[in-house]
Amino acid sequence: MHTEFTARELHDAAFAAANQLLAEFGFKKRKAGIFSGPTVSPDCIGWLGLNSASRKVWGVDFNPFVGVRHQPLERLFAALEVGPPFHAYIPATIAHPLYALVPGGHYRPWNVERPDEAESVMRDMVDHFRDFGLPYIAANSTLSGMIERLRLGDGPPFHGRERLCLALALVGQDAEARVALEESLQKLGSHTDPGAERFRAFGKAFLAWLDGPRTE
Repeated sequence: MHTEFTARELHDAAFAAANQLLAEFGFKKRKAGIFSGPTVSPDCIGWLGLNSASRKVWGVDFNPFVGVRHQPLERLFAALEVGPPFHAYIPATIAHPLYALVPGGHYRPWNVERPDEAESVMRDMVDHFRDFGLPYIAANSTLSGMIERLRLGDGPPFHGRERLCLALALVGQDAEARVALEESLQKLGSHTDPGAERFRAFGKAFLAWLDGPRTE
């Protein structure tokens, strides 16, 4: 007979197990499913987002996103005052689904159906994070690495476009930053949804910063 457990019971068991297992690698649970990691370069910290979705019948699926957060870039974005104020670990500057880093790249969530199996499921997830997530973090803990990943789409659409412009400017590629901004603005066309309007506001603030004294 299948015993039903609440989503909260399964979440609590899974996050407790993940927190204990990830501590081995210097990661600490924060809030909203976010784990912040240790400093991996002078400007960057590792990042793991443990997204979850409750199934109607069989447990909770966990879909981890591996990321890197570039603190000076995120402070600069906050200083432009077109989004939320600076936060110590939200959001990641770049992020990629863990399953897509595994050879083959086939979608697979980590499913927890019972609290007593949470540790084994999370251990498998953390083993994959160790083998494929940590190398991703190490390989992309510089602005040049992030620029490459942002061009490949590692991040939500508007988030990634904003960070790409900032990253290019921070490595002195102002002309390329302007081109990236203009290309993104052209793609907006006549859209007036909140994301499009925020990106237009970002564009104005970014150009004002780019053409003015460089302060963060």
